[in-house]
Amino acid sequence: MSRFVLSADLHLGHDNILKYRSGFDSPEEHHNILFDNLASFVQRRDTLILLGDIATTPFWLEKVASIQCTKKVLVLGNHCTNMKVSGKMLADGFNEIHSMLSKRNTWFTHCPIHPQELHGKINVHGHLHDSIILDDAGKPDPRYINVSVDQTQFRPVLFGDVVSQITR
Repeated sequence: MSRFVLSADLHLGHDNILKYRSGFDSPEEHHNILFDNLASFVQRRDTLILLGDIATTPFWLEKVASIQCTKKVLVLGNHCTNMKVSGKMLADGFNEIHSMLSKRNTWFTHCPIHPQELHGKINVHGHLHDSIILDDAGKPDPRYINVSVDQTQFRPVLFGDVVSQITR
């Protein structure tokens, strides 16, 4: 059975990640744990959709690209290209690259999109790390699902599980 596996904001290779993310003894431990969580979860028949800010070095980008699955899709984040990781490296590592992706009545983006642009769809996104979007009543807005690793215990999630959160 094919699954859609989602993750965002791994920041693999980011030397200063521990300034922003606690719970790890070193950047190397952070990178290895997050990569291992991703690689061990993804199955051969899966489609892996990564919602930006995945890797800041060629080494970690190549490791992500080596994960065996049916398709790897990247939705670009604000830290996806830098002086070490080029657009060509991204193109070589992913089957598809998008600025945003519409699939299954869902917008897949890195940054959350404006509510007027949702057009009845939900928005699965990253970028906000440990923050979520609230509605006018101050409750989590069900139109927005943040799949940043900071929200998912540093593990990828299944699209089906994300959708079931909304329908509960």
